[in-house]
Amino acid sequence: MGSWKDQWERVLLALSRVDAVYAGRPEPEGTAGATCDVFTFFVTCHHLVDWIVSDAALPRSTHRKARSLVGPSADLSLCADLANRAKHCSLTRSRTGDMASGPSGNDATVMIGAGASHAFRVESAGVEHDAQDLARSCVAEWTSFLAARNLI
Repeated sequence: MGSWKDQWERVLLALSRVDAVYAGRPEPEGTAGATCDVFTFFVTCHHLVDWIVSDAALPRSTHRKARSLVGPSADLSLCADLANRAKHCSLTRSRTGDMASGPSGNDATVMIGAGASHAFRVESAGVEHDAQDLARSCVAEWTSFLAARNLI
């Protein structure tokens, strides 16, 4: 499957698919396809840490810092909860502290003959977040982390 760099490329690809869902791409799979692409982003993004930690070519200090990046970050913690809910249907533990963290809604705009745009909402601790904004924030945090270590 490659290296952490390949996973990073998959994160960026997954973000481009989230952006396409919001922009109003043709939707042959309808809302189910849009939902799949949005929540696949969170799974892919959350597991970037596993790819970094598994890379023996990276310094152990990078492994440690990657592991410790998620905890203090509200956005990456919510990303972790969404990833785990998407993979396992329910949470057995929560990075945000809210076992109910998860999807809270979807607005769809159907464009006759041109597809649909979707806007997904996720909720944690009584606060609703736009999924695209959250995804972009998660990528920004990882970009800062990787750039600070001259990895990108």
